[in-house]
Amino acid sequence: TAVDPWKNENVRFGLAATAFYALGTGLYQMTVLPSFILDVGGSNFDVGLAEGLQGFTQMVSAFPAGYMADKVSRRACIRVGAGTQLVGGICLLCAVHVAEPGSTHAFVLLSAALCLQGVCDGIM
Repeated sequence: TAVDPWKNENVRFGLAATAFYALGTGLYQMTVLPSFILDVGGSNFDVGLAEGLQGFTQMVSAFPAGYMADKVSRRACIRVGAGTQLVGGICLLCAVHVAEPGSTHAFVLLSAALCLQGVCDGIM
């Protein structure tokens, strides 16, 4: 007999978590992030560069993270990813704190935060 996946609590929670993650990421990356970069004096090129750095670091870190998860342990890789996410979040908060029109520091911190987010996405 076929098992109904909708009766499994883990499936329901996993789908809900994925939906909230996608909603938050979509709102952040499609509206808030470009507006923030443009408000601190960035251009459309800067928006693309910052988001491209995130994608590039995700691509570069995904295969080594998978290899390390197989060779060392998944738990260690998840902890490294969580630590990376924490440092990236601190960079993002610092970028928002120092942000003012024409602020290069805010853009550099934001780019660093996005790079760390890309590494975290590659790991986790």
